[in-house]
Amino acid sequence: MQIQKSLSTGRMVIPVAILITILLRIHAGVNLLSENAIILLVHIGIALLLMQMNYIFTIIRNRTMFPAMVYLLFVATDSSFFTNLIACGITLGFVLCFFCTLYSYQNEKSQVNLFNIAILLSIGTFFWEPTILFLPFFWLAFLKFKALNWKSFMASILGIFVVCLFTFAWILIDAKDITHLQEEMPSSEKVLNYKWTIPNWEEIIRFIYTAILVLFSFIHMLSTSFSEKVRSFSFLYFFFLFIIATVILSFFFSQSRDIFFSIICVPSAIIISHFFALTKNKYFIYLLLFSILFYIFTYFGEFYNDYLISTGG
Repeated sequence: MQIQKSLSTGRMVIPVAILITILLRIHAGVNLLSENAIILLVHIGIALLLMQMNYIFTIIRNRTMFPAMVYLLFVATDSSFFTNLIACGITLGFVLCFFCTLYSYQNEKSQVNLFNIAILLSIGTFFWEPTILFLPFFWLAFLKFKALNWKSFMASILGIFVVCLFTFAWILIDAKDITHLQEEMPSSEKVLNYKWTIPNWEEIIRFIYTAILVLFSFIHMLSTSFSEKVRSFSFLYFFFLFIIATVILSFFFSQSRDIFFSIICVPSAIIISHFFALTKNKYFIYLLLFSILFYIFTYFGEFYNDYLISTGG
């Protein structure tokens, strides 16, 4: 119990988690004096935003540092997040979309929030085309939160139109030729170019273990839903459905698996944190310690395997 309390509320938890993240990046040979420093700062910023999200919306009844700690554990032990600027940028955009969604809970005057979500997703398509495919999911989330009406729906359409209008105007001014529009805009052929690739064994093991943790945490939440506020339960249910939707999309765009996994880390960290922050069973505390060691050991296992391949060992 004391270990759980220390990890949940200890003042040094986040600084230590950040330090470990930096050390693992240095161990992986990542140059922190390049754009990789921006990636590191974005991931740290996302972790702090998750902690702030819990404080604002009381997703977890306790004031806990688990959301930030679990997220940093995910990104610190997966080398694919070390140098992928697009993945961390897209993930940050989705975190902002989550804030807009949670703020809209049972708020009929949520046009601005859905407008902002449409703006963020539309801008995201310039860097990663499947981003806009998440917009219907946010429509359903607003419907579930009793915040979707014809005004908010039209606001989301307006958000897409505004981005398209500015893009069209920028291309006309810059290129002086309307034929350059298709060259500048993301190609729909890329979105429809389904390609399946097999992940390595470390990714498979990590994904399966994380999926088990998320599913177990969600089932535990369902079994104790009587002790949760309706709003908190709705938020956690939303994050669980978002994970399922993201996993389904990842099968169609497996060439972008790193980005999908980066996005999934956010809701997964919240759901898993909810379980570990509230459980009092000592065996579940052991599971928490085992999970921390599991992610660290799989990181070193992946690094050692890559080293053997590179050296021909």
